[in-house]
Amino acid sequence: MQVEELTYNVEKFNGQNKITNKPEDNLYSCVKNAIKKIIEDVEFTKYKVKIRALEPDGGNYLANLYEIDILDEAPNGKNKINLFVKQTVCADNLYGFIDIEDAYLKEVFFYTDVSVILDKLQNEANIPSNERFRNVKCWPESGVEAIIMENLAKQGFKTPCRKEITDLKFAQLSIQQIARFHSLSFVIQKKMPEYFEKKIRNLKSVLHLNDKYIEICTKSTKAAISHYDEDIRKEIMNDLPGLIDTFFKYLNEAVTSANCLCHGDYRLNNILGKEEDGETTEVLAIDYQLIFYGPPVTDIIYFMYTSGHTQFRENHERDLKDLYRDTMKDSLKHYDIDIEDVFPTKVFEKDYEFMRDFGFFCSFVFIPIFFSESIVLEPGSDLLKQDICVDKSFPERMAGLYDEYKRFKNQKYNKN
Repeated sequence: MQVEELTYNVEKFNGQNKITNKPEDNLYSCVKNAIKKIIEDVEFTKYKVKIRALEPDGGNYLANLYEIDILDEAPNGKNKINLFVKQTVCADNLYGFIDIEDAYLKEVFFYTDVSVILDKLQNEANIPSNERFRNVKCWPESGVEAIIMENLAKQGFKTPCRKEITDLKFAQLSIQQIARFHSLSFVIQKKMPEYFEKKIRNLKSVLHLNDKYIEICTKSTKAAISHYDEDIRKEIMNDLPGLIDTFFKYLNEAVTSANCLCHGDYRLNNILGKEEDGETTEVLAIDYQLIFYGPPVTDIIYFMYTSGHTQFRENHERDLKDLYRDTMKDSLKHYDIDIEDVFPTKVFEKDYEFMRDFGFFCSFVFIPIFFSESIVLEPGSDLLKQDICVDKSFPERMAGLYDEYKRFKNQKYNKN
């Protein structure tokens, strides 16, 4: 992600909100007040606040992003606090298909409630550091207008480009992390049934199926298949209404016997990676605005189809699925839970193949948006009023997808 060249300095972040430049005025008052509260809590007596507005790169649609560094400038001060702020955008251009207030509340709930439970469960089970589900620290001052988190970029974590194909190592670590996340959700169901019933089971998707959402899906799919022959384009457009209905069915209905807390947007741009000597050594998921209670295979399929192409799946999907199962099996053992009791292998394999159309929907609808020029995906931009312009590498990314889709349709038809 690029950063604007200018660094905006607040020389004195005092009660009068004296701001030294115009761009900082874009920060909501609640964020400024939160910074003051954080400074008060750490008891900095002399300090400087530096604010950087991150330039949109098309990877984040629901927020304006800021890096905020609080520097201790006392004579013996050596401390600093590095914050990453996601500030909500106006919802006027979302047409009701995303409940943005609910999305921010869900993320606050995850970071300030669920995440605390997950850490507690892992600490009590003495989970080794290399086997833990990892999360980012979030400040309790977060709310419906902004999420305030630890800035892990200062620790060497980076966000992959949204247009990239994942490499195998990154994919392996990502699959292990989502397996641990799902495992802990099953642990909550078993070990904390009251908490689960009260706070997890009824979590619904913030996405809503309406006419405007269908318009955007139609527009994006047309961009996705524009390089196909006419008969293929016609076939996919005829199938699109069914794919849309199926997508929302998987998000909102109990279509399988094994459900858990799902990330909902598990793709490259929402996974931070850390490298040593050019190889990914650690990953960490972010952006929990779309969490919901539903089929865990949706997270895996979403990752496979938005972060990899057909060739990648043909080469690595089976091994990554096995890695997911092995990681979950090992994670659940720490809590004396048998994986076959909560997520049987037969259910996993059946769900994965049955719900593979979830991946084709994501490919036809979401990948063109991920590949759009950055200006199209500025936070809060109106997708209905702009062309979805994919770059020259897009046809290569989609190579083989139709043949894969055709095989899936034939297999599903033969089973029926």
